[in-house]
Amino acid sequence: MREKKSIIAIVGPTASGKSELAVQLAKKFNGEIISADSRQVYRGLNIGSGKVKGRWQKKLNKSYEVQPHKTLIYKTIPHHCIDYVSPKKRYTVVDFQQCAQKAIEDIRARGKIPFLVGGTGFYIDAVLGDTLFPSAPANPALRKKLERLPAEKLFAMLKKKDARRAATIDPHNKRRLIRALEIIETTGAPVPNQVFSNASHTSRQSLWRHDAQNLVWDRITRNDDVIMIGIRKTKEKLRQAITKRIRAMLKSGLVAETKKLHAAPPVGEGLSWKRIGEFGFEYRLPTLYLQKKITRKELEEQLKKENWRYAKRQITWWKYHQDICWISTFQEARRLLFSFCASAF
Repeated sequence: MREKKSIIAIVGPTASGKSELAVQLAKKFNGEIISADSRQVYRGLNIGSGKVKGRWQKKLNKSYEVQPHKTLIYKTIPHHCIDYVSPKKRYTVVDFQQCAQKAIEDIRARGKIPFLVGGTGFYIDAVLGDTLFPSAPANPALRKKLERLPAEKLFAMLKKKDARRAATIDPHNKRRLIRALEIIETTGAPVPNQVFSNASHTSRQSLWRHDAQNLVWDRITRNDDVIMIGIRKTKEKLRQAITKRIRAMLKSGLVAETKKLHAAPPVGEGLSWKRIGEFGFEYRLPTLYLQKKITRKELEEQLKKENWRYAKRQITWWKYHQDICWISTFQEARRLLFSFCASAF
């Protein structure tokens, strides 16, 4: 087969099974995985972020310096851009772009196919296209003013000014809410959509249509060298999966992991409750429990509720992507990729 610079992306809501599907497909199609998750990049955020339990081995390519000297291996598949950043550091989407680009080069240099996998839509978009980041400079005075307001008030302000961005943002994440309001105030316009401006990402081509069996997808679209596979579950099955996942997290030690992040070195990371809460509801809610602000039962119920809200925000994000091929089983995904590879190589 001739060389083709392909990328396979696996997307979908939380608890939909992206990690396991990606591993199965990577084994079948000679791939390696790039984790596109805004929290799995951090060390110590394992249970709450749903990070795979891999083992570290010597670096596959010593010239690849994003994660020097080691690579995370899960079920024989190397994983990149994962578990390598101190939770004390502020990690941005630009940092992820740089990590993913280096990982893609590294994977291709060894004749493998990059699999971009995760639920952080902003990160996926930042890699697959020329994402347009708003050039709004920081406004310290405005930030200081907004910082005094509770997240609920900030979210209400954003919803009024930019309902579309409000539908995809975590309503409890003050840092992101403040940045979105800052962009609107500075530019006088809504937060720009994440668009693909590169011509190679706007020329779309239908490659295959379903037969009379009425399978869950109705076409394969190809972005020259990219195929996006989305995992689709019914609301009932997704709710069940979320409930199962939350119970597994709590049983595996989510509260203990949160407590360790707060504990002083060398036992833990010495993070403030505020900083831990910035990693999302999976960590914000356990901090409330550890401070005796909510009960164990309330912790579990609120985790379920927030996970479901997060899943709906993710679904809303992907709703704007017309070229995702939605599937519900490994067999359907495999058939998609066989068709894609037959045309791409």
